Amino acid sequence: MNHLDHIRDAVDFIEEHLEDQLTLPDVAAVAGYSLFYFSRTFHALLGETVESYVRKRRLASAAHDLLESELGILDVATRYRFGSQAAFTRSFSSLFGVAPGAYRRRAMPLFIERLPLTPESLEHVCNCIDVKPTIMHRPAFTVVGMRFVWSVNDGYNLPAWWREFRPRIPEISGRSSANEIGVCEYIANDEFTVETRLQYVAGVPVSSVGSLPAGLVCKRIPEADYAMFIHRGGMDTVMDSCRYILGIWLPCSGYCATDSDNFEVYEGGSLKAQEPQEPICIYLPVEKVTQS
Repeated sequence: MNHLDHIRDAVDFIEEHLEDQLTLPDVAAVAGYSLFYFSRTFHALLGETVESYVRKRRLASAAHDLLESELGILDVATRYRFGSQAAFTRSFSSLFGVAPGAYRRRAMPLFIERLPLTPESLEHVCNCIDVKPTIMHRPAFTVVGMRFVWSVNDGYNLPAWWREFRPRIPEISGRSSANEIGVCEYIANDEFTVETRLQYVAGVPVSSVGSLPAGLVCKRIPEADYAMFIHRGGMDTVMDSCRYILGIWLPCSGYCATDSDNFEVYEGGSLKAQEPQEPICIYLPVEKVTQS
């Protein structure tokens, strides 16, 4: 059994006992490590302490109960081991930027129900993506490319889309770099389902737009602050990193995603990015969470 298996056992134990009294020695014992070594290993792999992970998982489960059950706020707080409703409200508001009562009244998950770490997602986090992004500002830029429409039901196929688009690149004038950029277009739709039509543009950055070739589109990406993650694992697993970013990192980051496009940058071209060892930069537009 390798170290990932030990951490998986500990994570599974945490998930099964979110409503129980959990201590760090208990969790370390399940992993089979000393308290010191387990604490350091967990933090090195996941970028946070065991105590922080447990607290956030409890708050995420509490968020689910607020929407899916009729339990009172005090009952939810008690279920997840908070000493009082006031302590629960402070922790919930600090993490998610909204009080439990206001969150329940909104009746929308808003991506704050933090996903648990499954064996597959844990292995992906450890091997394929930086757990801590770089927060940066990027100026506006323009992309010309080909738009593809898909849904969760349909699935996505980045390599196939890029194979279809790449022969059109020579038709595009005014390229500003050799990079290629995939844009996941923001869709203003509160009723997101597995059938919601999503749009992706495979394209290249341009410094100017002349005559647009037939079948291609122009996208203007506004200036914004971004969380930039480095993904390794090839183009086929980019969506796994996006699930980690939205479902595990974002809810507990102190940031929220803004209503704008996110994109990935393939430095040196998308063909090169299909190699598992080649880095792909994923940019999520974010802003600091404001308390309410």
